Amino acid sequence: MHKGYNQLQEMAPASFKKVRILHLVQSFLIGGAEVLLVHYIRALGTEQYDHFVVNVWQDGPMRSRVEEMKVPVSSMPRQGSIKNPFRFLLWLMGLLCSLRRFVSRNGIHVIRSDVGFANQVALLLGALTGVPTFPTVHSTKSFVDRRSRHDLRRRLNRGLDSILYPLATEIICVSEEVRSVVMDRFKLPKSKTAVVKNGIVLEEKPGAGEKDFTERNTYDSGIIILAVGSLDHEKAFEVLIKAVAEVVRRGCGNVILLIAGEGRERTTLEREIRAQNIERHVTLLGHRADVMQLMRKADIFVIPSRYEGLSIAMIEAMASGLPVIASDGPGLKDHVKDEKNGLVFPVDCHDTLAERIIRLVNDEHLRLQLAVAARSTFEREFDLSKNIRTMDLLFQSCARTC
Repeated sequence: MHKGYNQLQEMAPASFKKVRILHLVQSFLIGGAEVLLVHYIRALGTEQYDHFVVNVWQDGPMRSRVEEMKVPVSSMPRQGSIKNPFRFLLWLMGLLCSLRRFVSRNGIHVIRSDVGFANQVALLLGALTGVPTFPTVHSTKSFVDRRSRHDLRRRLNRGLDSILYPLATEIICVSEEVRSVVMDRFKLPKSKTAVVKNGIVLEEKPGAGEKDFTERNTYDSGIIILAVGSLDHEKAFEVLIKAVAEVVRRGCGNVILLIAGEGRERTTLEREIRAQNIERHVTLLGHRADVMQLMRKADIFVIPSRYEGLSIAMIEAMASGLPVIASDGPGLKDHVKDEKNGLVFPVDCHDTLAERIIRLVNDEHLRLQLAVAARSTFEREFDLSKNIRTMDLLFQSCARTC
């Protein structure tokens, strides 16, 4: 049995005066769902909740951020792959048995989970224990499996989703758009879903446009453009790189693009940077735990994605008082309104993106105007200390009836 099981069993029993909530997460890598976990814990607080976090797939740097909050944490890295069904099934059975004992011994009232496999485990665990279960769907892309239709893993995954998601007490959706897709996909009534908009809880609240430039000399004195996200196809960072190359060719040689994130497309992006001959203007920063600090040093935030659920990076940028340029892709077009709280360009159109960047580079007044509007959007729509109320009421209600 993996040592993670022992770590789980050693977690101290929770106080019986509070709602005891088990958060099941797929990984502790740096990503939107993982960052949101930290903000969920902050928003729900510790006066009425005892939090426990278990990672059921892959360890990573976000673990330390959760531990800093004095929340009991355990990681159980996966054992084998579904390509080896027998070994994978043995690991899954061991995981479920261990989690079931933990839930029983600690009197867990509520199970909340994030993302694909973690949601499946949570729903299985809820069925085994009878504990109310709330899987969170951040992006409907999790229901899109690009493997061949003849691949047994694809059929198994889709079949499991169809069986398990209807078992949820309620499915938490991060936007009305996601809710609509979930209801259609699983033929669910509206009462089986709840919308809790993504958001963040700010520890500090600087005014819009008030940024700390004390370290600007690190990147010379240029206009800093920041982008954040996994280096994957759907994030479309190659479009942004081509746009920056066009910006430089049109005479704006003082722009500096920083991309924070890691992923499968890194080599492809590095090749594109070299091909465009803009190595001096673009830096791939890799995983960063200080994204909010980077945002306070930046001038412009760009999110060129082909698809988003409800981007945490976009919300962080708005909260930081950054003018936002976004594609009109799903998950963005409903939140970034052209000329109102940001600038918008067509998905995959690097020429139009370049024009939007040049416009902001040359117009400081517009940058400030859009920064103020972005900050107002955050306070109105994405302050998780307000948005969490729906989730809080659900959890409190379930705990009282346990």
